[in-house]
Amino acid sequence: MSINQFNLTLRPSKSYLIISALIYGLCIVLVWSRLDSIWISVGLSIAIAISAITFFPKYAFLTKESSIISITIGSSINFGTKDGVTKTQHKYCVPYQSRYLVIIRFDKVHVPIFKDGVEENSLSSLNRFLNVVL
Repeated sequence: MSINQFNLTLRPSKSYLIISALIYGLCIVLVWSRLDSIWISVGLSIAIAISAITFFPKYAFLTKESSIISITIGSSINFGTKDGVTKTQHKYCVPYQSRYLVIIRFDKVHVPIFKDGVEENSLSSLNRFLNVVL
């Protein structure tokens, strides 16, 4: 690994799973507590369930083939997916950075990286690298 490049391998994050599940649960509770029509509540609950079924395998559990499992940051950023495809982006930014979470944005896609979702390197070393490079 050179000074101008940083490799990161991701794994499923328990923090991201818990936060996501709480948000989906809150959506279901709000739908059933605020709407008077049972049919609208059922329809919105089905839509939320379909959204959860598509969201959790790809982003929380990283089990879908299109899930991002590795990131290489250098002059450009490369996202490796589970099916072996590497996507290269030349424009990226880091809108949020802390000791527990880093969010990397490229185009319209945001990739949250939680501290417990990093396999090999610590999140603090990613923060140091981003602060030097950006």
